[in-house]
Amino acid sequence: MRIDEIRPDELNLKPDQALIPVIHFNREIHNAFGIPFLLPLNDGELLSSIKSRVKKLLDISDKEFEKYKFAIISSPTQLEVLSDEKDDRLYVKYFYGDKGPAHFPQMGFPCFGLDHINRNPKRSRGVFEKAIKIHN
Repeated sequence: MRIDEIRPDELNLKPDQALIPVIHFNREIHNAFGIPFLLPLNDGELLSSIKSRVKKLLDISDKEFEKYKFAIISSPTQLEVLSDEKDDRLYVKYFYGDKGPAHFPQMGFPCFGLDHINRNPKRSRGVFEKAIKIHN
């Protein structure tokens, strides 16, 4: 369980806005790391606008941010990498379907993904690693 402070832009969402979950991963979805967060999405917002808000929110240098790739993750095995050449529009329905934001994604999918190298020196324990056995 996590408790986060609600940012002012998350507090009073307009009818054409929704909070979308954002995760960090490295190359493959099962290599997730870091702290996921929620990001307000304006229906039909340009990817370039979302990128600038993410950069500001995470306080990342331009040089480091150039290495980030962005994706829509629809399941634990499916992701669509968004092209840097095209300034795609993202719609709330990509994340919530036709039911709208009142129906939060189950199991964290679909979500918005940030593909980049994990710079944290501590290695997190993944669910796919073998357990440590202690013998007396």
